Amino acid sequence: MIINMKKLFITLTFIVLLFSTSRAVNLTTSRNLFEQNLSDSTKESFNGFDDREKTWEKRKWRSGKPTVAVHFGFSDVNLKNFALPFANPNLIGLKLGFTKRTDLKNYPDVIYQSFKYLSFDYYYDNTSARDAEIGTELITVALGNEKGYGYKLGEASLILYNDNSLNWSRASFQNNLLTLLPDENLSRFDARFRFGSATSAGVKYHINSLLVLDANYQRLIVFPAHLFWQWAGSVIIEGISGALLDRFIDEVVKSSPKAGVIVNFILKNALSYAVYELKQDKTNWPFNSRPPLSFDQFRFGLNFVF
Repeated sequence: MIINMKKLFITLTFIVLLFSTSRAVNLTTSRNLFEQNLSDSTKESFNGFDDREKTWEKRKWRSGKPTVAVHFGFSDVNLKNFALPFANPNLIGLKLGFTKRTDLKNYPDVIYQSFKYLSFDYYYDNTSARDAEIGTELITVALGNEKGYGYKLGEASLILYNDNSLNWSRASFQNNLLTLLPDENLSRFDARFRFGSATSAGVKYHINSLLVLDANYQRLIVFPAHLFWQWAGSVIIEGISGALLDRFIDEVVKSSPKAGVIVNFILKNALSYAVYELKQDKTNWPFNSRPPLSFDQFRFGLNFVF
């Protein structure tokens, strides 16, 4: 009963977010007045988000600044309807990409930042085949885009972001019990390359133009199989809800940029969390599909922006 109420609450939250953000589609009356105060340099497209680009001025890096990020973390592994417990693996990883930052013309203390990257992660633990817990080893390659607003603090800055990525993973499991009592659900992931996705909510503190401290919470799911049409339908629903939410956030940022930093962080990550919570039962929610192998993790890292 508690689980059903939890699902109902998350679903209602998802619907309310869609309803509330749909009002933003018609809020365009103040756009012309706002755009008159912007320089011509903001007329160009920024990552395909035309409305957001019109809000920002200058200091746009055409290809971004090369960025190398290293991180480590601690993960919790879950698979619905699987009886045996998983050991909690550690992880280390590397990201290579480009960071772009743009300042708001009339609010120089507010920043928009994006980081497009290619990442490599390795999950490992110290369990043996004789332990009661299932040992997990996972190798993941991902393409992601991290976006968020933040505040300039003198030479430093603080960025609150939402990150989404597509992943290609290979998992392997270690325990003698799996040989004696093989499990059909787990065998769908063992020693197989699988498609997946992840979302993160995080904070970056730019110490200076070179060094950045990063801390985030990530939810990663690995698909038991890639069913294209179910996956495409789920992605479209998620994409529409995200686009409507972006329009609402744009209006908030235009009205109150400093408050918009917090509103963007809360709403974008609330939507991502709700969607991934619904996917714990159905990988391609709301369509019928098997549950994914999920990893919930805290990650800490250091970025070098050149």
